[in-house]
Amino acid sequence: MSSRIIAQTTYILIVFVACCTPATAQQDVRFGAPGSYDIEFEPGGLRAAFMDDYDHNGTTIHLAWVAYMDPDTGLFQSTNGHDILIDTHLSSMERSFNGPEWGFTNNGEAAIYTTKDDANGVMQVYETRFHLPYVSTQITFEPEPRDCFANLPTQDRSIPEAYVAFGLRNLGSEEAGWTLADGTAPIDDELDDVGAGAFRWVPDSTLLLYPNDAGLHQQIALIDVSDHAPQPRVLTTDDGEKFDPYGFYAPEFHGEMLIVTTIGSSFRNTWELRVYRENQQGDWNTFASWDVRDYFGDENGPCEECRIFSVEPVGSSAELGDMSLFTVQVFRLGPNGQPFNRSYVFLLGMGSMPPYFQFVQQVDDGTPIWRQDAESWLGTNELFVYYTERTGNPATDRQLHRCRTGLFRQ
Repeated sequence: MSSRIIAQTTYILIVFVACCTPATAQQDVRFGAPGSYDIEFEPGGLRAAFMDDYDHNGTTIHLAWVAYMDPDTGLFQSTNGHDILIDTHLSSMERSFNGPEWGFTNNGEAAIYTTKDDANGVMQVYETRFHLPYVSTQITFEPEPRDCFANLPTQDRSIPEAYVAFGLRNLGSEEAGWTLADGTAPIDDELDDVGAGAFRWVPDSTLLLYPNDAGLHQQIALIDVSDHAPQPRVLTTDDGEKFDPYGFYAPEFHGEMLIVTTIGSSFRNTWELRVYRENQQGDWNTFASWDVRDYFGDENGPCEECRIFSVEPVGSSAELGDMSLFTVQVFRLGPNGQPFNRSYVFLLGMGSMPPYFQFVQQVDDGTPIWRQDAESWLGTNELFVYYTERTGNPATDRQLHRCRTGLFRQ
């Protein structure tokens, strides 16, 4: 899943001092047409949605495509993946913070949710169902000047219709709020206690996790949007600013739901991955953590400049063994506190006994480029990890990559 962030970050191109020792190349290959980016996989399916751009008389047009995947190779079945054109004239990622996302309709069929400008130039959320002709239907109708952005639908086939969470932002002040949609029209209720960071749906549910900024520290809050009068519940109380909470089902605990988040000082300045587990009293306490500064430290101490971002659970972990898997991107801060222009994609594995994070594997080939939007997909037998390369070259700025992991179905 791509980064859903409130604040943009400017990346400064300066010399990189490696914080990461590249592992053996895991057959990290480019694929798809040049300029393809932000891939998202249909849950349990063989289709993937992604974006690419083309120039029309000096204007960049953002397109959403769906490709059929080859489960043996982890690549597109076609050369460029341009199998189904889902939507055109999407809002740029720099404005919407999100590309196409998968949800499910009222009859359980997959649908694609996108963000693009309406006739008044206001970003709205659209739904495209897989029926010819492929027509995108506007499902939010916020008045000017409020933008809807960072669209994220539920992926729960058991409910009558998808819910869609999205941000609300005033164009002038850039203030952010959050509201919910049921797939046809906005709900009046808004969450006004959302802090900087990202919201996430717990898989196969109507539970929404988000960073709550009502107290001394940003905590993890949860709300069940299917309740008649949904009320948020703050789950954590410990120190540390939480920015990117994800619910996942841990195979090492027989499918129990745990929560993972990044800890740091801002969304793009995080250094710890922390996992929470609920006890019998209903309290959520720290179960395990992984600090990138300690992992890449040496005899002189921790790597104080090492950082992580965009942690994401691997949804197919249960089919790969008794270990929860996560993708995470690692980079290093420069002297001015900005990220270097190089980052790396790692796969972490958490078991049920300490030391919990015994599996740490770099999945890219170590080439010095900036990587983002890491995703995972389980093919016929092997787990594949994907990312978008950012080169800084306007002509070839984005490119999809597929990495083999060497992890297979058990």
